[in-house]
Amino acid sequence: MRLYSAAGAAVARSATGIAGTHVGQQLDGQAMYSVSKQVQIGGGLAHLFTGEFLKQTTQGKDYNIPYIMFGYGF
Repeated sequence: MRLYSAAGAAVARSATGIAGTHVGQQLDGQAMYSVSKQVQIGGGLAHLFTGEFLKQTTQGKDYNIPYIMFGYGF
């Protein structure tokens, strides 16, 4: 079993397949701001609590993932 990032890079791999299948749970918070009727910008922070698979295939630490968003309506 392998776990890939959004970019397609391998993050974790279990060669024998016995590391489990529970990757983890995520808590996510975000905020949006309307610049105009058509344009919105925002950002957020996700926190991934590692599950059994990540604990056995990586260092087992939790991950923080910041992100930004942009929206345009027609």
